[in-house]
Amino acid sequence: MQTTKKSDTTNYPLLFVIIFFLANIFSFLFGGMLVYYTMKPVHPKAVFETIESIDEDARVYASSKGKTYYPWWCHSIIVDKNKIYFENKETAEAQGYTLAKTCQ
Repeated sequence: MQTTKKSDTTNYPLLFVIIFFLANIFSFLFGGMLVYYTMKPVHPKAVFETIESIDEDARVYASSKGKTYYPWWCHSIIVDKNKIYFENKETAEAQGYTLAKTCQ
């Protein structure tokens, strides 16, 4: 009686799966390193210099439905379509708007 030898190709699907997962892990890690090393950090001093250069009285906004104005740095719940902008607080006050109590 002859015995038939089993082919050694039965492990190829498992090898393929292992190589596939290793390639995916490598590409994920390589992509993360690529993003990490190509990002240019923003120095905090540059951010503060930009903020300090903004005129405090410039850029105020108000609601078209109210009579209160807000400086650029003050938060409000005004919907963008209802916002109107003024060059400075004097212009807003000349048109009858007053500074919001939450921004004083």
